[in-house]
Amino acid sequence: MAAAQLEKTRRVVFLSVESLNAEALYKSFLDKNLDAFLELGDRGTYLDREELRRFFELSLPGVDELMTWMRIGELAEENPDAIVVVDTAPTGHTLRMLGSAEHFKQFAAALDAMQEKHRGIVRQFARRNVRDAMDVFIADFEAQATRRRELLTKSGAFIPVLLNEPWVIEQT
Repeated sequence: MAAAQLEKTRRVVFLSVESLNAEALYKSFLDKNLDAFLELGDRGTYLDREELRRFFELSLPGVDELMTWMRIGELAEENPDAIVVVDTAPTGHTLRMLGSAEHFKQFAAALDAMQEKHRGIVRQFARRNVRDAMDVFIADFEAQATRRRELLTKSGAFIPVLLNEPWVIEQT
């Protein structure tokens, strides 16, 4: 083994074992983002804040995979030299989780569409383009999702570990 490779091997550190609780991850996600989601929804939909709050507090289909994807990306960002190993759910859930980047991109586009209604009103009355904190929030939200997508899809970032069964290999 080359000396550089051996040195790199020596620096491998066991970070932690973490059980990913999607419900807790979603609560944390909402704690951080709900105010902005409510503001944007209030600006760009006919729903009031309480209706929007009730919507976001529902148990939404696919939220487990979305939150897991976000947490794995967060771990990868926090530990750029580490290999993040995830014992995942069955293949179908894992494939949906890996597709979460596209869902966050679509959600950011929906938030931007809501904000565009607000921008249009401000342009109409102020006769100028004005960017505000919600524009910054949307840009940051989209940039975070893009960074994590790039991090998790780069060559070698995700290596499936699977049962040696034909149907599992085919599905993967």
